[in-house]
Amino acid sequence: MKRRTSAGPVDLERRLEGARRAQQAAEQASLAKTRFLARMSHDLLTPLNVLIGFPDMLVEGHFGPLNPRQLRAVENVRAAADQLRHQLQDLLDLARLDAGVLSVERVRLDLGALLTEIVEVAAAPAQRRRLTLSGDIASGLPPVLGDAMRLKRVVQSLLDNAFKYTPAGGSVHLRAWSSALSGGEPGVRLAVTDSGAGLAAGECDRVFHLFEQPEAAAPLSGGRQPGAGLGLALARRVVGLHGGRVWAESAGPGAGSSFHVEIPGGEEPAEAGR
Repeated sequence: MKRRTSAGPVDLERRLEGARRAQQAAEQASLAKTRFLARMSHDLLTPLNVLIGFPDMLVEGHFGPLNPRQLRAVENVRAAADQLRHQLQDLLDLARLDAGVLSVERVRLDLGALLTEIVEVAAAPAQRRRLTLSGDIASGLPPVLGDAMRLKRVVQSLLDNAFKYTPAGGSVHLRAWSSALSGGEPGVRLAVTDSGAGLAAGECDRVFHLFEQPEAAAPLSGGRQPGAGLGLALARRVVGLHGGRVWAESAGPGAGSSFHVEIPGGEEPAEAGR
């Protein structure tokens, strides 16, 4: 009968050293991947921004008038290029988050004005999808400290998600109001509610994971929707950097869904000597 022998100090140290080396190799590989994604996303965004500029110029009539059929074709090209730009920007931001180098500004924002602008810009894509888009932005929202560009992208991602999973003839509603947040502090809460495919039990959290799409909603929304599953994952992480949170609610497939965001209110810190 063989007797078990415990590992000696030398053997244990050898195993620990092997584990440390394996961890370092994994961290170096992850960092190399992050740097590669950041570089590739940036290199792809530069020529894409130029390509987007030409459809804009065509639509604005810089090269002469377009007939309705030509205008629709150019607008489709512009919409597809714009969608690709957003996906590449999301990929670049996620790479920066993984590397710990994503910069988030902390300036005083009028969130009400920002949300009103977003609803106005989103009206055209909603109309193209034959959706009814409405907004209810309360007056007198408290100021928040945040990054206007990144918070704008968060709300755009929530609207894009609602558009994708709401069939033609449906509705999407953006509401924002002042509210005491979960921790009791004052802040702003907003919700994007749609009449679309809804979410199954267990999907309300999973849709915020990288590369995830709601599988239960696919038959109700015409199959798997385009997109890499980056927007909602990035939205949750960006809102987290602002001290807020994002979550989803749904009564089930076919019952629509609501995506909620909480952002703490805040004032810019007073300058020294004031």
